[in-house]
Amino acid sequence: MSTPWRDIAGTGIPANVQVPGAGHRQEGRQDGGSLPVLDSAPIRVLAEEAGPRAAEKFLEDYLGLLPARSAAIIDGLNSEDREKTLDALVSLGVSSAMAGASRVEDHARNLQRQVQSGHWPSATSAKALLSQAILQITDAAVSPGCPG
Repeated sequence: MSTPWRDIAGTGIPANVQVPGAGHRQEGRQDGGSLPVLDSAPIRVLAEEAGPRAAEKFLEDYLGLLPARSAAIIDGLNSEDREKTLDALVSLGVSSAMAGASRVEDHARNLQRQVQSGHWPSATSAKALLSQAILQITDAAVSPGCPG
C-alpha cells in the first residue's frame, strides 16, 4: 500500500488524526463519537519499538482484515453463536486498540459486553455501527492530516 501521509517516524501514519475535543478515552460510551477515530500513539510506539515498516505493515494488515472481522461478528450475531461472536469481538477490540482505532475498539467492547450479558444485539444494527466506524478509520488512515 503506497501512502502519501508519512508523518509518524516514517510509518505513513498521520501524526494527529483525532476528533476535536477527544482528550481521553471514555470506555463504554454508547456512541463512541467523542473518541478519536485514529489515535496515533499506539502506532507511533510500535514504530519506535519495531521500526517504521513494521508499524506501517501492522496498520495495513489491520485495515485489510476489518471487513472479515466485521463479517465474522455479523455471522455470529445472526446465528446467535456466542463463542464465535465473542472471539470475533475480542479480536476486533484488541487489534483496534493496538492500531489506535478507538471508536472501532469502543464499539467492539460495547457489543462484547452485551453478548456476555446475554443480550443479542441486532445484527443489522451492529453491521451499520461497525460499517460506519470502519469507513471512518479507513478514511482517517488514507487521508493526509484528516481530522477524525
